[in-house]
Amino acid sequence: MTASHRKIKLSTWNARGVHNKYHELSHFIITHDLDIILLTETKLAPHRTFVLPNYTIYRADHPSNSSQGGSAILIKNTIAHDEQPAIVKEHMQVAKVSIRLFDRNYVIGAFYSAPKYRINTANFTNLFQGFGNNFLIGGDFNSKHQRWGSNLQNPRGQILHEVIHRLSLEPIFPTEPTYYPDNARFTPDVLDFFIGRNASNNCSEPAVLMDLSSDHKPVMIEISHCPPSNARSKLITHPFDWKQYSQCIEELTDLRISLKTPQDVDKAVTTLTRNIQTAARQASAKPIHSTTNPVFKNHFPPHIRQLHLIKKLCRSRWESSRHPAHKTSFNRASRELSKALRATRTAATSSELAGLDPSDGSLWKKVQGLTKIGSRIPPLKVGNDYYCTAQEKSTIFAEQLVDQFQPNPIANASFNEEVLAAVEEPLQLSPFSLHFTPGQVRNAIQRSSTKKAPGHDAIVQSLLRALPRKSLVFLTQIYNAILRTGYYPKSWKYAIITMVHKPGKPRSDLGGYRPISLLPLMSKIFERLLLPHLLESLECKIPVTQFGFRALHSCIHQLHRVAEFIMDSFEEEEVCHGLFADTEKAFDKVWIQGLLFKLKPMLSDTLYRVMLSYLDSRTFSVRVDGSLSAIKSAEAGVPQGSVLGPLMYLIYAHDQPVMRGAVVAQFADDVAVLTKGSYNDSMATLQRSTNELSDWCCRWRTRMNPQKSAVVQFTYKRDVLQPSLRMGSVEVPQQQVVRYLGLHLDSKLIWHEHITSVLQRARHRLRQLSFLLRRQSSLPLHLKRQIYLTTIRPIWLYGCQIWGSASSSQIRRVQTFQNRALRMISGAPWYVRNTQLHRDLQVPEVLEVLPAAYRKHHATMADHPNTLLVDLAAKPQQPRSQRRLKRKRPSDFL
Repeated sequence: MTASHRKIKLSTWNARGVHNKYHELSHFIITHDLDIILLTETKLAPHRTFVLPNYTIYRADHPSNSSQGGSAILIKNTIAHDEQPAIVKEHMQVAKVSIRLFDRNYVIGAFYSAPKYRINTANFTNLFQGFGNNFLIGGDFNSKHQRWGSNLQNPRGQILHEVIHRLSLEPIFPTEPTYYPDNARFTPDVLDFFIGRNASNNCSEPAVLMDLSSDHKPVMIEISHCPPSNARSKLITHPFDWKQYSQCIEELTDLRISLKTPQDVDKAVTTLTRNIQTAARQASAKPIHSTTNPVFKNHFPPHIRQLHLIKKLCRSRWESSRHPAHKTSFNRASRELSKALRATRTAATSSELAGLDPSDGSLWKKVQGLTKIGSRIPPLKVGNDYYCTAQEKSTIFAEQLVDQFQPNPIANASFNEEVLAAVEEPLQLSPFSLHFTPGQVRNAIQRSSTKKAPGHDAIVQSLLRALPRKSLVFLTQIYNAILRTGYYPKSWKYAIITMVHKPGKPRSDLGGYRPISLLPLMSKIFERLLLPHLLESLECKIPVTQFGFRALHSCIHQLHRVAEFIMDSFEEEEVCHGLFADTEKAFDKVWIQGLLFKLKPMLSDTLYRVMLSYLDSRTFSVRVDGSLSAIKSAEAGVPQGSVLGPLMYLIYAHDQPVMRGAVVAQFADDVAVLTKGSYNDSMATLQRSTNELSDWCCRWRTRMNPQKSAVVQFTYKRDVLQPSLRMGSVEVPQQQVVRYLGLHLDSKLIWHEHITSVLQRARHRLRQLSFLLRRQSSLPLHLKRQIYLTTIRPIWLYGCQIWGSASSSQIRRVQTFQNRALRMISGAPWYVRNTQLHRDLQVPEVLEVLPAAYRKHHATMADHPNTLLVDLAAKPQQPRSQRRLKRKRPSDFL
């Protein structure tokens, strides 16, 4: 039976608290191979996580944020679907998804409403009308009526029946009771059923199953049509015949091709791309498109199956007799099955952990799986409208990015005309001498990371590494033709953009995502080859204060400069003011003509023509869950996800002004300006620097965001006026703590806020990995130690070369966290000393790490190519006893 004719198995179940029924629910899903499960009365508080392998969960928890009510939908990952906005009200909770059925979009909903709430006709009417013309809702309606087989009729059931009749809906209900109350004086009844529109003809008769532990039985139906899979197309499916791939692509490659015009270059790129794709498909042993759902087999041991059978028999006996003794037997059988399932899962987990090995990447994958944040995009709310389907999301994101990839408005018309005229002036031709060899191309491919995601052509790095000599020569000829003609292929300027959530932003907010561009890897290889030739001409133009995207420069180097300047002001009894400016959409708003205006006098004719074509007429589409938006044009910005994009931005911002008497610290688009002296002198210098920076932004169509910028006054003095700094006509907010390059800089540089922040993150990571690190875990001790050293310790270790000068009480907080983490992974009893624990695990204490980290950092500055860092390393330091302030400084570790 093909996937297009496979039936979907859908079940609804009132769990009466699902968190403690994880094992039996997992067993139930695997046994019946369910595709969609509608859970009601989940009683999941927001902080409770509930995850099942191979399934995605969509929840509608009770708005009180407590463990009551709630509904959820579990849907198999291989079924293409879109999340719909959940209905979360006190009197009803409805989780919703949309899937493709019968060539139409159907909304599937899980409904729950507690019996204590009153629901009127308008509530039900609005609910069903909001689902549209095609839907299927299942759950516990707590509505009784003879229309769907109930023994009795309650007021809610009468209201629901009237709404169903008036809206011409279709109730789909079982022929036997689904609810068996614990009190034998009450009669079993039908409370769990489905209501649909345009769905009943394709649904089987509901079956009531004798599974799971609750006062409600699960109800299952089958839908006779399967939606398409959301699996993406791949060129490599294993097993893959690499020898056949190499032979096939060599047969397809023809080196007798003209490469004299831009049209020839585009044709050659298309031909090579098609050859690689064709050869990859022929070498794949499995079909590329696979829409079948994974087969779940019942691998449970015989004693589990026996206990499951005993439980079903006990439940059937109790439901028939309603005798208390039979109820006791049923409860005992349920407990024994749950205990056996828990023991089986624990044994399976122990076996899995015992097989983890850092050498083959299995340990790293396990850790990443436990700490990874989901990338799912929920329904997006724009105004009062929701965008739920993948196609709608990709379209609305694309429309937003079209506006984002536009240059800022012109502020100086005469200068704008001057730039355009200079860019359009004819070039002075220079002799062509640059070319690449097949050996250089192969080396560039080998040096490239194998983890880079492919672009729209789906060609991954491994396919390029396996290119035979003939195809490699063909690729080299294309690269040289680009240099010769000065034309960059059109298909290499087309990017697939995926949207990544910004931490701390609402997931339903359109502005809470940043674009990540995926370009063809052959394009990136060419950029990698071109980069050294561009740096020969451009690197000298990058200011020494710019540390971003530069070899041998790091965030720690720049932070060291900033911290030393602030501490010097403390020692000299001066006031230090710092402006930490935020550039609005810095990379996305780069004025292309302005960038070309700066590049033209710096580059030779050959390189400039290539960069002119490289930056011109770039296009993109947004991809969300496999759905692509229409192709859009990017009128501004450096190419996202490219090799040359960061260098282009550094050149664009290389002439940002530096005011005399101010220290400028740049890291890509992060700009910090610091001044010191008396309050009036320091603020006057900082204001002049800000004015010059604002004038530069106005001239080059860049925009600073005053509201997201911050001014901080670093001083120990009391009764000092609050700083008042204006950026244009807007006052920059004054803050006591600012986050710059990952460190929290407070007004006295005592590092309390920073250490508090990193310890919160480290504790959260420790909780995430407690499954692997706790005493009950069967993971070997040396692997637990390695997980701590590689995934938890780096959180607080970052920047310790600078914040290591904090007071002893602050350092002790970090040491206390490490003590607790080591006790968790080792299971050491209370009487084992912390020093002994560190020695046995060979983990250095914090006070041992800090000096070593600073000495290593200081050694990198001694012979650094940047003179600012050389001067910083050679700066004479007074001993702590001779300084005015006796506080520690990073250099005290030397």
